[in-house]
Amino acid sequence: MPMKTSNALARSAPTWRPTIEPESPPTETKPRRQESAGWFTRVKNRVKLAMGGDDEDLRVVNTTAVSWHVYHKSHLLGILDPWEAQVFHLRKSGNINARPQLESDAVEYLLIDLSSRIQSIEIYRRQMGESVDIYEMRAA
Repeated sequence: MPMKTSNALARSAPTWRPTIEPESPPTETKPRRQESAGWFTRVKNRVKLAMGGDDEDLRVVNTTAVSWHVYHKSHLLGILDPWEAQVFHLRKSGNINARPQLESDAVEYLLIDLSSRIQSIEIYRRQMGESVDIYEMRAA
């Protein structure tokens, strides 16, 4: 049985015409503001931190027998040993949390929201009943 040839295979490929690309519009660079307060507020806060503004010091006191990892906005600030106090110099926004330095996998953490009014934070232990210890964090 003879094979039929298709006319589609016999056609030649179309010739390509050079395409004219449109001119791209001119780019305009505009500053992007990260915060609603603008760039000046960020500069002012950085200068305040660099010059030692006293309202940005946060004292964290550990009154427990457990060491704690202290974090601000997911950044490790330091480790507080038992009955130790440290002063951290940071911008008081967001939250601060503490996680105990224990070998257990079932570890919970303490969390507190920061504001400029908070000067000190205390980590303490409270006993509920005879066998239940609760760790809490409070602002002072």
